[in-house]
Amino acid sequence: MIKPVRAASLAVRLGAAAAADPAPSAAPAPDAPRLDAVAHGPSRAVLVAEDNPINALLVRALLERLGHRVTVTPDGLAAVAAWRQAVDSGRAYDVILMDLHMPGLDGLAATRQIRAHEAEQGLPAALIAALTADASPADPAAYTTAGLDAVLVKPLDRDRLEALIGHGRRGVVLAA
Repeated sequence: MIKPVRAASLAVRLGAAAAADPAPSAAPAPDAPRLDAVAHGPSRAVLVAEDNPINALLVRALLERLGHRVTVTPDGLAAVAAWRQAVDSGRAYDVILMDLHMPGLDGLAATRQIRAHEAEQGLPAALIAALTADASPADPAAYTTAGLDAVLVKPLDRDRLEALIGHGRRGVVLAA
């Protein structure tokens, strides 16, 4: 693959790889624990707010490979709606990964809305981590003020993502 990687090229290659992957003869039951999940701790419910379809695909694939249950939303407004629906149904998300730069409602504003609702309803605080391509945030205090617990710098690294989700590491910047 030629670098820098273009989104269209990556999508074509990922699609080709998925199509070429032979289906297993005996698929495990949908609720059967995955080997990765057993090796890496309990499965978590993860909400991902990411407007870039390629990034969303990659984050979903990485999280599912680690054995987590993933819901992806394309923007902050949809993320807040999905989070409220999950809370109302009694199946709150364990972790929220929030892209900071999305159209409409950005990640900081969405995080503030979630934190306000948690406070109003007396709900336990979900672990919310920012997803950003900014290696050095312009205003890290804004992240804390909005209610973010951690920052993950893109491109995501499996070990750092696993450290955040598996061990609940808060208040740290997990750079690539």
